[in-house]
Amino acid sequence: MTECEKDALAFLMHRIMMPADRRKPQLADDAERHLLTPLRVLDQHLQGRPYLAGERFTAADICVASVLAWVQGAASLMAQCPRVDEWLKRCLSRPAYRTVRLLAKSA
Repeated sequence: MTECEKDALAFLMHRIMMPADRRKPQLADDAERHLLTPLRVLDQHLQGRPYLAGERFTAADICVASVLAWVQGAASLMAQCPRVDEWLKRCLSRPAYRTVRLLAKSA
């Protein structure tokens, strides 16, 4: 999580959240490039495992998925790490996560 947070936030801010005139596309590009290394490690780790700790969804999945959710729109990055992409979709499709997102939108 800590290996990805800074770059995931830079991607989110400079691709999605900031007003277009304040975005710096180069910062988002750099963030995607930097994220590839830890995501490849995670992708390898997920080989044969549905979750970070194996068969069970744990707090580790919640922590890491909460950060990587910021880069789920980085299609080219996720395409290079298909197990991470599948894992993230699995985490974000859980009913509790969907409920939290609905509550956040209505607040």
